[in-house]
Amino acid sequence: MKKIAALAAALLALTLALTSCGTKELSSFTQSEKEKYISIEQYKGLVIDKKKMEESIQGDIDALLEKKATTNEVTDRAAKEGDTVNIDYKGYIKDENGEWETEPFKNGSATGSDLKLGSKSMIDGFEDAIIGFNAGEEKDIFVTFPEDYKNNPDMQGKEAKFTVKVNKITETVLPELTDDFIAENTDSKTVDEYRASLEGDYKHDQIISLLLQKVTVKEYPEDNVRQYYDNLVNTYRTYATNYGISLSQFCQQYLKKTEEAALRGFVDQAKNSVKQNLALLLIADMENITVSDEEYTKRANEMLEDSSYTTIEELEKAYTKDGLRTVILEDIVVDFLVDNVSVEEIPEEDDGDETTAGDKEQEPSDTSADSSDTSASDETAAD
Repeated sequence: MKKIAALAAALLALTLALTSCGTKELSSFTQSEKEKYISIEQYKGLVIDKKKMEESIQGDIDALLEKKATTNEVTDRAAKEGDTVNIDYKGYIKDENGEWETEPFKNGSATGSDLKLGSKSMIDGFEDAIIGFNAGEEKDIFVTFPEDYKNNPDMQGKEAKFTVKVNKITETVLPELTDDFIAENTDSKTVDEYRASLEGDYKHDQIISLLLQKVTVKEYPEDNVRQYYDNLVNTYRTYATNYGISLSQFCQQYLKKTEEAALRGFVDQAKNSVKQNLALLLIADMENITVSDEEYTKRANEMLEDSSYTTIEELEKAYTKDGLRTVILEDIVVDFLVDNVSVEEIPEEDDGDETTAGDKEQEPSDTSADSSDTSASDETAAD
């Protein structure tokens, strides 16, 4: 599913790249023209952190199990870590004479509140103190608010007494991870196949970020950056118009940025798109990667699965056949890069050097590669 989503994202990028006229498309650049703008230090054997990958895979599996978990009410034992308890509580602090006040302090009470023990959603000591309670039991527990407690500065460092009643205890029961469970709840048929699918997804998530670390931008093709930028702006202007508001209002409400900051971000996105596309297309040249008619049809059909179109002809009409072929070519290059990654154990002390092999966020752009390149960013951000 992630692969199809990636193809859909590529179609969106293609939309942004196709709506301006008169600009030579990046796919039309010769290899020497591409090399005028970028150089690639390495693209084979890019290193993925094995530990981080395995943690991510296990996290995805755990999330699936938790999503399909059931809950049972517990009546034959006391509450333990991992259980969810439904509680009533009232909190008290001491008066100036050191005696417990008779009225609960402000915001220190609740009725019928669900709390997962071990979630650390309450102040230190609160959840641990409830472990061992039975359903229907009521007791006083004693805790001290942290010195840096920000939710209520008046409570910082104060000792508190909570009268807690446990109304109900429930436990979460995870399903067993079996081939049958995976076949019923995923597109895979076995646990091993599902793990392999998650590994492939993880590698695809990482590969572009890893590649871009190895790409140096000598200069940006200004017309192409401008093309991407203009179409990003036009796209968001269309969104704003559909909402009946200005671009400035849209940026404030939905992007949580000023219009000026959003425009600067669009410049970064445009540069990053150009950098990425140039890199993938240059690798295609260096590795003699092309798109066969059979591969074109296969991957175009994959795109249809996550689009509103029903035929390849409709896709070609919307995005042009050359545009689709470029998207598919870049997708093949990504698969090539994934097939040639190196999954390695990275020592903890070297973790600072391997900055993105386990991170899922891609760097916005390589603006440092050409600090003198301000014509696209400064002019467009001021439009």
